Amino acid sequence: MALFVKQANQFNSGWLAESASGILAGMVVAIETNSSTGEIQLARADRNTHTIDAIAGLAGDDATNSSNTMVVVDPVYQVVMSKPARRLGDYFDETNTTRANWTDGGTAKRGVTVFSIGGEFASDQYIIDASASHATNADAGAAHTPAINDGYTCGSSGTDAADTGKLIYGAVGTITIASKFALARCTGAISNSLLPIRWVFSGA
Repeated sequence: MALFVKQANQFNSGWLAESASGILAGMVVAIETNSSTGEIQLARADRNTHTIDAIAGLAGDDATNSSNTMVVVDPVYQVVMSKPARRLGDYFDETNTTRANWTDGGTAKRGVTVFSIGGEFASDQYIIDASASHATNADAGAAHTPAINDGYTCGSSGTDAADTGKLIYGAVGTITIASKFALARCTGAISNSLLPIRWVFSGA
């Protein structure tokens, strides 16, 4: 888990993640249609391909077995920090899909929790070595030092597929997906690899 929930107004049990989604807790996720089944599924939000009405919220669970982290509380200083996570693959893999036999592959057996309306969080899924410099397909702006109330949107595959789903600084009014709403607002400096934010997007 890479998302620390300070306070949340609403979350849902979520939907199944698309195959090989790479979703990590703390990423911005979007709703898509599964091309085979026609059912709803979650994907990493991509400013290059998703419209603002597709944004579902912040992922509360992982749906991949790589680059996993978790938030732990330092017992002495009572601060939260992001640390590498080790998991038992079957219990952890959100895309291991047989509902009757958990050891078989197939279709996803459980959904990804999505925090969809309001709340305060800390996430390690952000980009600070660039900023959003185009409405859809570029994350080539200057490196960013977070400041209180800075607005964040989601990364674009137009620059790097690894940027999708991650929070990236983008001035409201210049980025299509944040032209009327920032998805999240900064509430302080990065601490122990975690960016503190308040989720402010509540739908198109």
